[in-house]
Amino acid sequence: MNAGGEVIEKALAQLAGQAFTPITFSFGWVAYSLTAAMRVFGDPKLMPNVDFPCMVVSGSGQRDNCSWILARILRDFEYWMPKEVQEEYDEMVKKRPEIKELKPSHSLLPRFGSFFGEKRRRVGLCISVFEISGNHIGQPTKDPIFYSGIMVIILQVVIAAVPLMRTRDYIPLVVTVAAISLCLVHSSLPQWRAEKWNGRRIGEGKDKGRTVSLVTGNGAKHVLVIICRHNAFNLEDMASPSEPQGVNVHFTRVVVALLACAWLAFLITVAGIQENSWFILASGFIGMAHNLVVAAFPREPKAFGMPLEYKECIAEPKVMQALMNLDEKYPSVGEPLVRIFFPGGLRPGEAKYWEERRNARISGSRNRKAELDPAQTISQDRVQAGTTSKPDIPAQTIPHYRAQGETTPNTDIPVSSLQS
Repeated sequence: MNAGGEVIEKALAQLAGQAFTPITFSFGWVAYSLTAAMRVFGDPKLMPNVDFPCMVVSGSGQRDNCSWILARILRDFEYWMPKEVQEEYDEMVKKRPEIKELKPSHSLLPRFGSFFGEKRRRVGLCISVFEISGNHIGQPTKDPIFYSGIMVIILQVVIAAVPLMRTRDYIPLVVTVAAISLCLVHSSLPQWRAEKWNGRRIGEGKDKGRTVSLVTGNGAKHVLVIICRHNAFNLEDMASPSEPQGVNVHFTRVVVALLACAWLAFLITVAGIQENSWFILASGFIGMAHNLVVAAFPREPKAFGMPLEYKECIAEPKVMQALMNLDEKYPSVGEPLVRIFFPGGLRPGEAKYWEERRNARISGSRNRKAELDPAQTISQDRVQAGTTSKPDIPAQTIPHYRAQGETTPNTDIPVSSLQS
């Protein structure tokens, strides 16, 4: 009853977040309930730490990911990747030259094939572009893992009911149903949902959405670029460590403490059962096997409430070429990844290319501002150039050169003084 608390925690993180979460009774719930009660009074969190480290990269910088959902989406990518991505990846691998991989000198196995070792192919970079879309954002869809939990719960009840049908012993059935009820109460706490989807929603028409990249780090062969538009979650918010919003933390603390006491009472009760205790153990073993599968089994993004629509794939044998192609199609998305994959610096030609891209974006932004306020843009350009002289401009444009926040222009100051 006390082993496997970490497994229970990860199984809850996989399934929790809905009004009904089919989590099964298994060994480890007593240990997990005590650990959760101790932790919730310090750091008021129920979700475990991510078990697959990765980074969220955007134009504003990079940050370590703290979201369980984003970590599992990237970890399970090779499981749910579209077939178009797999085809592009296979084609990219064929384009790469072969290199020879030397076997260890202490190997006792005979060396077949090439005398210098076996050949393998270098791997470039495969960038998959998705967009969060649909009307079910934040609403997990029911997959086989969800329905398997319902089936296992029914099986546990049936096994515990065997002594009742054979010898009229109802104690195993009552104990098993009570344990399953405690599991369902714990998994239905509102704070689970508040922690799993803790990001703000993107408003309609706000900056036309945001684009972020998920990557494990330097040397990764896959990068996920996710475009977030109206009503989608701000993935940078989700990746940041933050306290749950919109829930009563004190209510969670009280309920978790009461559940810990109830599990202790359950442990004492099971220890005192003399007859037909094997049926309770059998139910626990089945639940433990199921929770192990749930904690480790890969799932699709829509099962986490993140429906991703495939857009395109950019796969190149050369990492730099893939990043260049990405930045040309999606400006300001490829350049932040350069710092991830090339921390030691760039070649002169590559550095010149990215410098030109950066200057082009700056000039484009400046031109858009000039269309809205030409005089303000001229003032900013001359300040950056370090000049103090002002151009001869009409009197009606003089207030644009005044300090920000000055609403009423001072008409007593002559124009000649501003041009001196």
